[in-house]
Amino acid sequence: MVEISRALALHIRVGVINGQGRDLYVQACVFSKQSRLDEAESTARRAIELHSQVGEHYYHGLALAKLSSILWQRFKRDRTLADRTEALKTIDKAIKLFHWDESVDVAQCRCRRKEMVEDAPHMSCESIDHNDHVGRT
Repeated sequence: MVEISRALALHIRVGVINGQGRDLYVQACVFSKQSRLDEAESTARRAIELHSQVGEHYYHGLALAKLSSILWQRFKRDRTLADRTEALKTIDKAIKLFHWDESVDVAQCRCRRKEMVEDAPHMSCESIDHNDHVGRT
């Protein structure tokens, strides 16, 4: 985590906004894995803002997908309906950003959304590696 913080500090110092957003995305992933969900959420939201600001659609989509995953993780823990609703809306935004590219990222998002709605692993998604970018929580 120290290295990510150093990279972020460097990107801030030299004014590289897309680098800052990528660093924040990585931090959000780490926080999520550590179940530090409030920190993960705020960090993912900051990454989303920066990627949106510079028009970096791919990383904006990844950060949206990660935020959705974080919100879903919190919903599973706390059963807060607001988190469930926002998780679904956020994954839909990611899917819209990835719509131009029928890559594994959009497939992961679509599969993850099916699993959220059904609240169970989706059988047609077995070939999707959720640990790639979007992350299974």
